[in-house]
Amino acid sequence: MTKEQEILVIENHNLIYWCIHKYNLSVEEYYDVCAIALCKAALTFNKDKGYKFSTYAGMVILNSIKMEFRKFQSNKYIKDVLSLDSTEKYENICLADVCTTGLDSYDEIIPYNLRDILTPFEYKVAQLKVQGYTQIHIGDMLKCSQPKISRALREIKRKMEIG
Repeated sequence: MTKEQEILVIENHNLIYWCIHKYNLSVEEYYDVCAIALCKAALTFNKDKGYKFSTYAGMVILNSIKMEFRKFQSNKYIKDVLSLDSTEKYENICLADVCTTGLDSYDEIIPYNLRDILTPFEYKVAQLKVQGYTQIHIGDMLKCSQPKISRALREIKRKMEIG
């Protein structure tokens, strides 16, 4: 960091506390995130753009806080990691027995005559997905994009739910 950037950080240090108090956050938990964001703002600030550093730094700090919120939100629903083998809590029940019907993927789909329900493209996507390929690999094999494969899988699911 240059001397000029250090001065910007020192002069605008109170922005950290302003941002933390704006969201009613714990100083102990979020000070580090905000301090790093303030330094990042000092490194990336371009005074030729015509706005004040404090405005720019405030936005960088608030965006960093929001990113922390998103990180915690994405982990909010993950409670426990369970094994596919029997667990300590349920000795006689295997999680794999609960999650599946005991049939392999092909046997679970047999009640559906997929060739009548799906388009040829969707049928090929379903075959590759059942074989364990990822959307990216299926897209590479069929010479199309991953989003197109995702849409096809969503349509296949919708058609199979309808019957």
